[in-house]
Formats: sequence, C-alpha cells, structure tokens
Amino acid sequence: MNSPDLMGSCRRVITIAALTLLGCGGGGEDAWIGDFSPDGSKIAYSELITATQGNIVVADSDGSNPIVVYSWQAPDERGGGLGAPAWSPDGLQIIFQIRQGFGTCQQADSDSYVVGVDGTGFAKLLDSECGSGNFKPTFSPDGTRIAFSSKRARGGGPTLSDLDIFLMNADGSDVQQLTDGLDSGTSPVWAPDGNRILFGANTAAQLWVLDLEEGAGVPEKIFELPGALFLEPGAWSPDGSKIYLTVWWDGFGADVHVLDLESGQLTALTTEKDTFDGNVRINMAGG
Repeated sequence: MNSPDLMGSCRRVITIAALTLLGCGGGGEDAWIGDFSPDGSKIAYSELITATQGNIVVADSDGSNPIVVYSWQAPDERGGGLGAPAWSPDGLQIIFQIRQGFGTCQQADSDSYVVGVDGTGFAKLLDSECGSGNFKPTFSPDGTRIAFSSKRARGGGPTLSDLDIFLMNADGSDVQQLTDGLDSGTSPVWAPDGNRILFGANTAAQLWVLDLEEGAGVPEKIFELPGALFLEPGAWSPDGSKIYLTVWWDGFGADVHVLDLESGQLTALTTEKDTFDGNVRINMAGG
C-alpha cells in the first residue's frame, strides 16, 4: 500500500509543547518534511514550488528568516521532488533526497545528497539504479554513518514492500544491507545511543528495531497497531524512553502519537483523522 500523495498540503511540525505551522506561503510553495537542528535553533525543510522546482530551506525554529541553501530544477518533464532533509550531528550539513527521472530510465530515481547549511559543499553521496531509489537518509548520532531505506537489493519495484534498510559511511562508501525478507523497511530512525535503528513496515502497522551490536539483519518487532494502515517512526526521545510516530489511518488522514516503550502505551498528540499530521520531528534541545 502506498502513502497518500501529500504534495499540496501544509506541514505541521511537533515541538512537544506546541504545533507550528510551516509553509503554504503567499507564493504557493509548500513546506514538506522539516527537521530541527541539533541545538534546536533552526529547522530545515524542503519546499515544493512546482512539479519540477524546489528548494532546501533553513530557517529559525519558528519558521522565520528562511534561507534557501539549495535550489533544485528537474532535468526534464518527468519532474520529481526533493525532501526528507536531516541535520548532521555537528549542525554543519543537511542530508536529503532528490527524486527525478534520468536518461532512459522511465521511473524516477531517488538519490542521496548533502549540502552545507551555508549553501556550500553540495555533493551526491549515493546513486540509485533505475527505479531502485534511496529514501530518507539520516545520520547516526556520532555522524559517522547514515541509515536509509532502498529498493536497490530487489532491483527496484513499484511497491513499498520492496524496501529494505541499509547503512553506509558518512561519505557514501561501504553500503551494507541490514534487513532482508520483511514486508518493508522504511523511515529509519537512530536510537540516541547509536546502536539501534527503528523503522516501520509500510505494508503493516508495525514498528521494528534492529540492534547493530546484536547482529545486523535480526530485527525485533516492538509494536503493532491493529486498525491502522501503517506506522511511520519520526523521532526517538533523547532519553530513549519514547518514540514519536505518525499513525496512518485506513483512508485519508494521519495523526501524531507518542509510544512509551516501557509500558507499551500509545498516546495521541493530534486526533483529527481526516487531516495529515505527519513526518513528526522533535526539538531535542527544547524537550
């Protein structure tokens, strides 16, 4: 099952204490998936202008004083998009994905890139083969590794069930496949200790954890929510006791929840099932 198309929606970002509305500015652009800087003072988000144009933007944490650090233009009419920006732990770089058509490939590819917060140092970290895609890259807490989901081990494919979790060095080298055989592995999130990776199964409402010290490729299912479409992990609390996630309902909507790992209790932070409250991030410095 594929996620609903959220392009054209305003984005709300959870700051624990309050909801902040970003995007939907006067120019018609839409903010799409934001992430707080390590010190909590800034937010990076992708901005869709048209189907063939977009930006990576850095702003103050309340959305003020936006600065474009990278502008994207699709190479042809197939278009694409850019998104999933995430900060490096030192606050100097932003990693993100660009999805666009290339050459004779009829499917859009999603590749991983980095750019400095001052707009310098733009570089591609990882290529994807036709249709394979690399999605939602995120730095480890020590900044040495990057986790991401990809269809590269399955030769691409039209469904989310073709995704697995991968790991690579921060420079894009030494790519390793961590999961194999699950229905799906998507939206990886590092635990604060850097030894575990949380991810969702987009073909079922499940959360899984992979312990890198125990041995890659042996994930453990830690939560399941009957009645939901799927679960998208967004952030681990700094003390490691809670997980913030998006619950996608069977229909047209999503809400933000927090899961207490000790008790297993799931608490809704937003409760409007006909709206899109998704892609949750928390301000680590603020709460």
